[in-house]
Formats: sequence, C-alpha cells, structure tokens
Amino acid sequence: MKKFFVLITAFLIFNSCVKKSEKVDILVTIYPFKFILDEIVKDEIKIDVLLPASVDPHTYELIPSDLIKMQSAELFIYGDKDLDGWASKFDVKNKIQFSDYLPDSLRMDISESLFKHNHHNHFHTHKGFDPHFWTDPVTVYGMIENIVLMLSNYFPDKKDSFIQNATLFKNKLREIDSIIELKTNQIENKNIFSSHPFYNYFFNRYRFNIVGFLEVSPGQVLSPKEMKKIMKLVKENKVRAIFTNKQHSDRTTKILAESVGINYFDLDPIGGSNELNDYFSILNYNLAIIEQALK
Repeated sequence: MKKFFVLITAFLIFNSCVKKSEKVDILVTIYPFKFILDEIVKDEIKIDVLLPASVDPHTYELIPSDLIKMQSAELFIYGDKDLDGWASKFDVKNKIQFSDYLPDSLRMDISESLFKHNHHNHFHTHKGFDPHFWTDPVTVYGMIENIVLMLSNYFPDKKDSFIQNATLFKNKLREIDSIIELKTNQIENKNIFSSHPFYNYFFNRYRFNIVGFLEVSPGQVLSPKEMKKIMKLVKENKVRAIFTNKQHSDRTTKILAESVGINYFDLDPIGGSNELNDYFSILNYNLAIIEQALK
C-alpha cells in the first residue's frame, strides 16, 4: 500500500512535466494487445506498449515514468483485473479494460477449467475469469466487432478504415484457425500438463487434454506432498509434455519434468521480440513448439 501511494505522489509531481511530444494515440500494457489493434488501425494510429516483452503482466511493478505514459496517452488499454489489474487502480483518462469487449459466450472461467481438468484442485481453489483470451484466434475473431466500435468511438474519422481492416483481419484469423486445426488434428496424444492456466483458450479450442497445472496463479509454492500427487497424476495420464510460460520462472517445472522423466517446453504468449512482432507470428511460433513437443 505504501508503494502505491509513493507512485501516486510521483505521478502527481511528474505529470506536469509531460510534453506534447510524448503523447501517443494508444498505450497498451502488453504486446498481444498492440498486435491485435495493429491489424485494425494499421499505420494510422500510433500504439505504444508499456511492459517489456520479457515481463510477467501479473506481477509487474510500475515506476513513475509508466504513470506519465499512461496519463499522456489518448487511450490506455489494459487486459483485465485478473491479468494486469494494477493498471485498473490508477485514475487515468480513457482507460479501457480489453476483456470487456469479449462476448460472454467466449469467456472462459478458470474454476470450470480447473474442475474439468485438474484432479488436484482440492488444494488449488481459484474462481474467476481466465484473462489470457488472446491465445485463441477464434476468440479474438469474436472480439473484433466490439473492438471496431470502441475504436470508432474514439477515432470517428477513421471508422471506415477500421471496418475495412477488420474484414481483412477476420479472413487471416479464419485462415490460421484452419491451419492450426489441421496440424493439431494430426497429434495423436494430446495429454499435456501446464505450469499454470496461461494457454487454456488455445488448448481448449483445439481439443488438448489439460491434465493439470503446477500452479493456478504465478508464484504459488507447492509442498512436497502436492508435488508428489502431481507427479503421480502426470504418470497415470501418460502426459507427453509440460508447457511453461516464458515470462515466468521455470524452476518448479524443471523439477517436475526431471522427476517424471519427460520434457518441458517454453511457450511465449506475449511476444514482442524481433521474430515475434505480430499476432500471427506468436501463434505460429507456439504451434511449432507444441508440434515438436508432442510429435
């Protein structure tokens, strides 16, 4: 709490120093949001990203310069209170929670996913919305109309361009969905284990069997008893691979993988590097790793 007030104080002090040259049209917290918006706005609107590519949005700690960027943007977009919820605590103009544009029919509940897949959930209880919606192209497809309406409200003179670009984006999403469907259908054993529920939308869309999770929230500590139960679960279900999030520590994942004699693989749901510089490069990159892991 003390750190929060320190940030607020710094924000008030530095806010008066914000210059017109620092202003951007849209500021987003993480790269996937920029990449999705890029497909709709193209080069007509400047979009900046607040967090570095290697950072976990769940646990990121703001610095005063971040607050200046948030205030100076014409539009500030964060994901969800369960993803980068720290962003929701600051009173900045035109702040938008991106998950609000996800239709109810496409929203995934973490508790439902856990009780469906995770046999050790009796000691890992968690309820609420799964905020990693961008990992499934079909889910993103379902958001596009709402995103276009939102952008058109803030930038009405560019509405026609948004609509045209959105149509092209939809076509690309349909195409990559077909490619992923074709490739994942060729995988015989889809029993997987995950470090935490960070890629559930993708895994559920393409009918993988998520046997369980090491942790529901990043940073959870497992007791030896819990780890033993998880090891048994992995072996009994003939899990082929364990997937972990590149932005999180993989120490516990390594221990589990070595203990049960299977490999673990890093997926990158955030991107932002030179190679992963658009929405589709992230999907293709992770698809290739999943294919390699389960071949």
